[in-house]
Amino acid sequence: MANKKFSDFTLKTNSSNVDFLVGYDGSDNVRIAPSNISGGGGGGTNSATIHGAFYHSSNVIGDVYWFDIVYHSEATSNPNYDNFYAPPRAGRLKYITLVNTQTTPSCDGIKFYKKEIGGVETLIGTATVTNASTSGMTAIYTLGDSDLTWSFGHYFAIGFETVVSGSQTGKFYGGSWNLYIEYT
Repeated sequence: MANKKFSDFTLKTNSSNVDFLVGYDGSDNVRIAPSNISGGGGGGTNSATIHGAFYHSSNVIGDVYWFDIVYHSEATSNPNYDNFYAPPRAGRLKYITLVNTQTTPSCDGIKFYKKEIGGVETLIGTATVTNASTSGMTAIYTLGDSDLTWSFGHYFAIGFETVVSGSQTGKFYGGSWNLYIEYT
């Protein structure tokens, strides 16, 4: 039986200064090294997902629309402070996903872009798309370990451009996006 409440423990926020994590398995007090935790549950402390939703009801062919980190809507032209992400430590972007969630999109493909504060927009790559031009269209781009990395204090924005054919308008309509981040 446990003999100490969790509230009796001292809070620590840096796992490198901790020898063991403690818990209760239903009958005994248990301990486990922080290095043995990384693969379980919520993805460990080495990864994060940033996500949002938007409604892309207007489009200019060839423009990049920046994911808005704050207000959940996309923006065009130069990204402003609402569009930049400031990671809490060094890391890399592993995957970008964009999923149509409302109304049939009027595009065949998606290209993803990045921009750093004071920098130029740069093509990350063209996404792999399933269900193009249909409700539920999904665009996924997988980055290599060194494709988009940063150090602490680095800011960047991620955006998309729709790829069209024929008389398509390029509107993606309702969308949900995810950035999968791995900290190093």
